[in-house]
Amino acid sequence: MQDDGAGLPNRPPIRHSRVYLEAVRMNEAEESEERSLGRKKGAGNAVDWVLRSVDETLKNAESNPPIPAKMAWDVARGPMGKAAGETVLQVTKAAAQTAGKAFKVAMPVVGSTVAAGARVAFQAFALATKKRKDKDGK
Repeated sequence: MQDDGAGLPNRPPIRHSRVYLEAVRMNEAEESEERSLGRKKGAGNAVDWVLRSVDETLKNAESNPPIPAKMAWDVARGPMGKAAGETVLQVTKAAAQTAGKAFKVAMPVVGSTVAAGARVAFQAFALATKKRKDKDGK
């Protein structure tokens, strides 16, 4: 290998595989066809178009947020928003504890009701099966 003058050897030439070259040719052919039809890449795929539109909308919203959204963000991040957040957190914890206690109290009742319902259903099934056997046997 020869030196490039900076003390580094020249890079060897890259030899692409047949598969890579075919993929490049296919891509170039698709782009050429889309250019000749005057379409943007991916215009024929509705899902791709929707995803690109949503992505573009989100990029615009992030770079230029609407004034009410910016104001709400500033309030939420300010001292008043932090205090409100702490209050909401405390209320949520209390509600979760209350719901957990109610769940613990209700579970035995629900469990016994489900068990009784299952017993009744099983007995009805057994009775219907017995009647069918009696009817077929007579």
